[in-house]
Amino acid sequence: MTSYNGVYEDVALPALQNVQAALANAGHGNDIKATIPCNADVISTPPPYLPSQTTWRADIASLMVQISQFLNNTGAPFMVNLYPFLSLVLTTDFPLPYAFFNSTSNSIVDGTHVYTNVFDASYDGLVTALTNAGFPSLPIVVGEIGWPTDGFQSANIQFAQSFMSQLANHMLSGTGTPLRPGVLQGYLFSFLDEDAKSIAPGAFERHWGIFNYDGSIKYTLDLSGILHILCTKFWHVFKLRISLPIHSLLTRSSNDFVLTLSCRILMSQQKLQRTRSRGFPLTRIIIFKL
Repeated sequence: MTSYNGVYEDVALPALQNVQAALANAGHGNDIKATIPCNADVISTPPPYLPSQTTWRADIASLMVQISQFLNNTGAPFMVNLYPFLSLVLTTDFPLPYAFFNSTSNSIVDGTHVYTNVFDASYDGLVTALTNAGFPSLPIVVGEIGWPTDGFQSANIQFAQSFMSQLANHMLSGTGTPLRPGVLQGYLFSFLDEDAKSIAPGAFERHWGIFNYDGSIKYTLDLSGILHILCTKFWHVFKLRISLPIHSLLTRSSNDFVLTLSCRILMSQQKLQRTRSRGFPLTRIIIFKL
């Protein structure tokens, strides 16, 4: 993240290597993988913002290739946080429909590919950067994606509910993106509002939750498609999860961390154990932030 001013660049890869080495030494290296959720600004796309022209950000290009190489070697996914909402915050003339998934008036033509939403364009920009670095098949997981309900002119319950519903449908539809067709993997952000979160980027930072601070619900979200997947697929192909805020995750047991919120709600420990007993590999992913 550019706002860190390079403070963690020298320790990011060694930390990732150390965590994975510790897992291997403990006998869990084959079924628990460490990864780093990268901010979307690790890649750079010049105007006219064609995914095919995306590269690693120049000042960290070498580091990103090294991290990608390590993830490829260990079998871990590349994790990236994508926020179409932030395009509206950072670009005053950004077309609102292009942040959603049902736009017919805004599109980008990139060779034979047509992009009708910024999520697909950003995702495929990362695919391009990985491909050009020599990792065309490295799995990608969206570490965070969501829409706030307050604190900015485009942050409201109606837009949040619409975006999150469209996102879930898009990721589970099997359509994927032009460069990565298929069901996509990601974490919805966020479960709860965070009343102590920094508002330096904007007041919206405290309002990403589907639920308010006190646990009352803001809007309904149909995740029935996820229930079907959780009950019929094994862990490493779970397609969509809801993640708790990171400070909450760090206070929970490792088992709760691995299952994540939606697994705890929609799939009991007993069902998971029965899945394990049938011989399905349950690949676990450790996510840490620096």
